[in-house]
Amino acid sequence: MDLGNIIIYVGIGLLVAGAAVFIGFLFPAPTHKVAGEPSEIIRKVSLPGDFSPALKKFFSDHSNGWTVAPVRVAAWGRGRISSRVPIFGRLWLPLSWNLYLVPGSMFIIQNRITWFGRTFIRGGEEYRSGKGAFLLGNKPVDNPYLDETERALVWLYTIWLAPGSLVNHPNVKWESYENPVRISIEQENLASLEFSLVLESETGKLNKIISTRKGSRTGGDYPFEATLLEPKNFENSGEIPTRWIANWDNDVYLKLDLSGINLNVDIEPVMQAGIEGLPA
Repeated sequence: MDLGNIIIYVGIGLLVAGAAVFIGFLFPAPTHKVAGEPSEIIRKVSLPGDFSPALKKFFSDHSNGWTVAPVRVAAWGRGRISSRVPIFGRLWLPLSWNLYLVPGSMFIIQNRITWFGRTFIRGGEEYRSGKGAFLLGNKPVDNPYLDETERALVWLYTIWLAPGSLVNHPNVKWESYENPVRISIEQENLASLEFSLVLESETGKLNKIISTRKGSRTGGDYPFEATLLEPKNFENSGEIPTRWIANWDNDVYLKLDLSGINLNVDIEPVMQAGIEGLPA
């Protein structure tokens, strides 16, 4: 076999291998449902009378002046995350996700990036007891501003999945009831966080959350925008957008599809274990 044929065969082999890698990432990730029944009654809260009509519609699509305010949330689904892969450049990698949330306080999100539907990289993020963490594979990332980076996500996920818990929350200050609705988060010894909620004027549906989020390495404030689409009614939760498209520093990097949500289920074992203690 001469050198020319060897080069041809090697080239074909690389093309076949590359195609296999690419095709494997086209398969959607499986979802991992979080089962369980509410361990306590899901509380209903009355909406303040000075809320704007659009804001009242956002919180309550049955127009009876109340909304649900869960104290714990477990949600799951699939999605895709942007990554740069050698040879291929930027790819959207499939992932499954499970989110455990104490609204306005703590969260853990576990991600499983898949290839041909099988997990090959696990990771996730968390904010617990005032500390942020980021895990890629089995390696935690230790950056100086990680706490503030992850604290913003607590509130972003709360606005998306448990907005009723904002109504009487002691750390939430309503700056404007008009569209876009503006809230600020005031916590002792922590920097203020500000969020704008862009609603559809006719229906009150949440379209966007606009804020800033600190870079975990630099500490700089970078624009963050979550676009929310395709609302769906879930039992006990009401209507929630099922598509989350995250844009950070003018870069769309994450797309999540919500498959299911359970309110007030027991997530204490997960919160105790933390992202590093969860099984793959």
